Amino acid sequence: MTTEALSIILEKEIRWILVNCPFEEMTTKTVRKLLEDRLDMDLRHHKASIKEGVARVISSMEEEDVIDSTSPACEEPSLASADPVMTEKKIEAADKVMPVSSENVKKREESVVTEANGVADDIEKTKTELEAASKNLSLALDLESKIINALDSLRTLDNVDKKVLAVTSLQPKLCKLRSHKSPKISELVTFLVKKWNVEEIVPAPNSITNEEILELKTKLENSETSHDELSLCLNQLSEMPLTIDHLKMTGIARAVSKLRQHGNDKVSARAHELRQKWIKQSNDQSTDNESGPNPLKTLKALNHILDQNSEDSNGRKLHSKQLAALDQLHSMSLDTQDIIDSKVGISVSKLRKSSNEKVAKLAKKLRKKWQAEAKAKAAA
Repeated sequence: MTTEALSIILEKEIRWILVNCPFEEMTTKTVRKLLEDRLDMDLRHHKASIKEGVARVISSMEEEDVIDSTSPACEEPSLASADPVMTEKKIEAADKVMPVSSENVKKREESVVTEANGVADDIEKTKTELEAASKNLSLALDLESKIINALDSLRTLDNVDKKVLAVTSLQPKLCKLRSHKSPKISELVTFLVKKWNVEEIVPAPNSITNEEILELKTKLENSETSHDELSLCLNQLSEMPLTIDHLKMTGIARAVSKLRQHGNDKVSARAHELRQKWIKQSNDQSTDNESGPNPLKTLKALNHILDQNSEDSNGRKLHSKQLAALDQLHSMSLDTQDIIDSKVGISVSKLRKSSNEKVAKLAKKLRKKWQAEAKAKAAA
């Protein structure tokens, strides 16, 4: 029997003894003997626990005023006020106390253990899901769509204890992704952090100031800066989620570009890599600005998830993905024609009869939302 389980049982039995046994005086030894009779076990090695248990029970009974309401009236001082348990006088019980069978003790212990195991299982399940997402993020590398999919799988977790998250490999990844250059990724991480209330261990990134960038620029342009320090500055710049505005306003790109001709191979190679990274970032941003968002493409991707059959794949994983997809659809403002063209409306309607209760419920809710929006537009 675990110490915690025994402590719970002892305290309960001590309370019974103090309430039901009419003693004029009592010692810890007497209490122990009665406990041994009731529990049918040797408690000689638990004297300290019994003494502490008696003190806790008496304190509790004083607060609840249980003794005055349950003990028979007598001329002798009450047990709580006289505190006779702490004396060393021996007495014998006035009434014979019926022992509790060892079978009942075992049942009580099993109940405590079962409850503890249930909590442990929930924690382990959460850790497993967090580690799975962490693994997917590692495999995603720099592919934005894969990172988003991995993060989306976490939206189904309503509560994540920060102590559990802190011991997983996901926590440092979330810290890094919270300052990701992609607004979609950083916003999704922020959503999860606020939902789980884990801001303390996944803090918001500090905004980058032009002064910080200019300080690095000064070092890069200084001919006396060592090769190692130049490499360090370039690495710092590479880790910073700089925007196009940062590059234009500070002129840091020109300083880095000049270092491509540096005499040190490591410095020149690092400068070249950083410049290429910024060029790609600039091109990607320009493309996004020109083309704008493509909701139809997103809807088709989500529809592909919703249209899958749980019999053809892992049901539990599919339901998690479908919940995430439905959740994303619910947060989007969609045009009726896009819903029709992407066929996502058909998939959502089918999912109202899903074997998974959560999926079915969310699908019904989403369909009602779309119907209400369509009616509102028609009325306008």
